[in-house]
Amino acid sequence: MKRTLLTIALSIFIVSPTLAANIGYDLSIGGITCLSCVGSAEKNLKAIEGVSSVKTDIDAGKISLCADERVKLDDEQLKVMFAERGFTFKGVTKREGC
Repeated sequence: MKRTLLTIALSIFIVSPTLAANIGYDLSIGGITCLSCVGSAEKNLKAIEGVSSVKTDIDAGKISLCADERVKLDDEQLKVMFAERGFTFKGVTKREGC
């Protein structure tokens, strides 16, 4: 009985991270005019543990990313990161699913 409970507990622990809910974020960015311009910003966003995809829409001035629920985006850090690349971070919108 103890072995069965231990097996179930370990299964839940191992599987839980893979069941983390995906959350979508839309970052509103000013000054993006070409994909190569935002390449380093995309690379930095993709490097965040838990971020599974990053997509830029130049026409909308938006970078969308998909991340698990562990990812927390900080407005001040994003503002600094984009300012260092010559862009203006305007805000972030969180949405369910990706």
